[in-house]
Amino acid sequence: MLPWILFLAQVQAAAADVSPKRPVEIQALVDRARSLPPEFSADLQLRLAGSRLITEAKWKRELIEDALLAAGRAPHPYRQRSLGTSDARHSQEAAPNDLEALTLQMGAIQAMLVLDPKRALALFESIPTLEPANVPCKVGVTPKVDLYYETAAKIFEVSFTAAQREKGDDLHFLKQRVAQMRSPAQAGPILRMTLAAKIADAQRKELSTAFAVSLDRLSGSDRVFRATEYDIFQATAQPWVDRSLLIPAMRSYIVRQVSGARCADHIDAKMPPPSVRTFNMLVGVIDPGGAQYKPITPEESKPAKTEGTFEEHRYWQSVRSKQVLDGLKWLNHGNRDLPGDTRFLTDEERKSLE
Repeated sequence: MLPWILFLAQVQAAAADVSPKRPVEIQALVDRARSLPPEFSADLQLRLAGSRLITEAKWKRELIEDALLAAGRAPHPYRQRSLGTSDARHSQEAAPNDLEALTLQMGAIQAMLVLDPKRALALFESIPTLEPANVPCKVGVTPKVDLYYETAAKIFEVSFTAAQREKGDDLHFLKQRVAQMRSPAQAGPILRMTLAAKIADAQRKELSTAFAVSLDRLSGSDRVFRATEYDIFQATAQPWVDRSLLIPAMRSYIVRQVSGARCADHIDAKMPPPSVRTFNMLVGVIDPGGAQYKPITPEESKPAKTEGTFEEHRYWQSVRSKQVLDGLKWLNHGNRDLPGDTRFLTDEERKSLE
């Protein structure tokens, strides 16, 4: 009898393991998605996983994890923050399209958070440490990595068990993110993550101390620093901050940045950099006599050298494009050379082929 009992148990286990039959049309769409370039493959698989077309939890997980792998091969690593006018070429190139590697990876992890918070944590920790580029002065865009730290804050909230929180694993997770700060582009998002975390003031003070330690050794290109220099001031008014650590670290960081090589478009001979002015106002309020915190002097904020700037390639600058733009303005706003109401086109005139 025993062999028959074992046989029946195997049959029942096999029957329980059979996945539901997947619709042929949807499976074909998934297969097509996987054959696309990585950024489009990841995007489409995440859209399918979040749609009503797929209800099977196991299939959703497969799509999300496949999307995460594809996202890592996307050609653009991060979103970009653009400088200059909105109609410049580099501004248009930096417009967010949600097809950047980090954007797609965080989309996959946030989708997994809904299905399996523990697995979402493991996937998040599998992503390599961020290394935002030190963009030179000749480039008009800088990396934007906020989404990584917004996702970390969500993972902190839901992915740790009570036993893990008792051991402090959740706080250690946040401290790791702080310790991995490598670029000025990360300073602001890390502080916002610290502010968003639902923790006791004593724990938040630990994070601010870790932040001060990382900030004290942080440096980056002037292009990236200028795009984020106000971000480091957002925690200074909080009661849990250890100012005796944070403010000297801020001072050291600012002086290190503004006294190095700077971009020509960041230098104003008539006034110090914005971060220097803000820091000096801050210490003037919290320590008016200057007994504990010294303001940054003009000599300390003098750049070592100037490294030029970026070219702003604006649209509508050629002779022909200006003619087209003038024609569009005339069609939209009328002939302004004519007096009174006659300068505007009538409805019939606007609808004509001409």
